[in-house]
Amino acid sequence: MNPHSSSASVTRVLQQFTQSANGRGWIIEQLGEGVEAKIYAVRSQDRQAIWQRQHSVVIKLYKPEPAPNPALVRAEFKSLSQLYAALNGRTIDGWSTHTPAPLYVCESPLALVMTAVPGTPLSSCLPTGDNVTPEVLESASRAVLGAMQTFWSMGQLHGDVSFDNILCDIVHKDLSFIDLGGPVRSFYRSDYITRRWKRWYPASHDLAYMLFDTAVRGHSMFGRPGFDTRQQTFAENVLRAFIGTIAPSEDKQRLLDEIRACTRAHLKNLDLSLSPRGLWHVILRYRASRRIVRLLARLRTDAPVSSDRHALNCI
Repeated sequence: MNPHSSSASVTRVLQQFTQSANGRGWIIEQLGEGVEAKIYAVRSQDRQAIWQRQHSVVIKLYKPEPAPNPALVRAEFKSLSQLYAALNGRTIDGWSTHTPAPLYVCESPLALVMTAVPGTPLSSCLPTGDNVTPEVLESASRAVLGAMQTFWSMGQLHGDVSFDNILCDIVHKDLSFIDLGGPVRSFYRSDYITRRWKRWYPASHDLAYMLFDTAVRGHSMFGRPGFDTRQQTFAENVLRAFIGTIAPSEDKQRLLDEIRACTRAHLKNLDLSLSPRGLWHVILRYRASRRIVRLLARLRTDAPVSSDRHALNCI
């Protein structure tokens, strides 16, 4: 095995975590990859517990570039511990909610070891349409909102509410939330956002990212209209459910203004270089912006009150 390969790094993390010098026949499978890290699932070939009663674990292996910060990973460990205690095992609208339990921080290579959670990403469930009835979409979206309200009430920001980071098992009615409790993304620290639009933080920031991700993802899924409709319905259901918890119409409008401002920050974060990818982002930003404007306009009809003129400019 190449000592510099990701598999070798995962093995070193496991050796330190289990305090075992050998590989013990671990089966390592990559689950996904983000900007900051790669995600791996690990189980043993002999079906023995890897650690205590855990027969499988998940490892978030941080990439060497950009240079990772161990202090931020330790902060993520602490945040995830709090969220696990508050959210894991709850039942919301008939759905059982789960979050990974953090187990260990490895500093060389930098990694976070955590428990596995059930379900497959909504990004995989929604395209198939299997068992995804309108009733399921509505109840699952209410459960997602209820779960997110738990960590918002703690002052926690998910930071990456997307269909990839919400796992679902429709048959057993399980919802799992992953990749949460991490450091605040750089575009949330915009002076404009923090100065003008912070009343509904962190809810407005997470809802804005979900809306942004839905709009961008929908225009990237050509030839799959069913998926596009289901994901938009799901996101809109979550937004409507949250708006329904706010009484004064003026406050609903202020929330929508804040969500729109945060969404604008996300859209501006897209690379608009002269590369093929950058040129595609120009088209994507325009189309996603129009979709977001239409959705927010529909939601505003529930609270038709004049709003801040600056917030009503085109995204």
